[in-house]
Amino acid sequence: MPKKMSAETILGRLTEVRDRLPAGPPVVPGNADEARAMLRDLRNADLEALSDFELETVLEASQSLADELRTTVEAAQERAFEMALDIYYKAEELVQTGEHPELVEHLENMRAAYERSYGEAVPSRAATEARRKRALTP
Repeated sequence: MPKKMSAETILGRLTEVRDRLPAGPPVVPGNADEARAMLRDLRNADLEALSDFELETVLEASQSLADELRTTVEAAQERAFEMALDIYYKAEELVQTGEHPELVEHLENMRAAYERSYGEAVPSRAATEARRKRALTP
């Protein structure tokens, strides 16, 4: 049976979830189980008891939180992608020196995974650095 919750309670729960979002790099995992439990409570709430104004407020807050979550995830994915490129370039450097032949297979696997995912060759370090520099330029 749906649990009766006031708009104030629902908005409070949304704020609690929002407060758990990382403010920026680095992303540190919080207690995801608690956040999931709060969202589950909200999903099971009886929204029929809310006035139209309260419902509109709750819907706007929910959409705002969803947008914030999407932005947070996209930023984390971008940081992970950039870190993976840096690891790839370092492995490439170590293989080229001949000091770490055991990395050749890993490097090939990384290259193949990139090409499968993006449909093109891994960009050169110089191209990546140029892209990063352009991204910093307003």
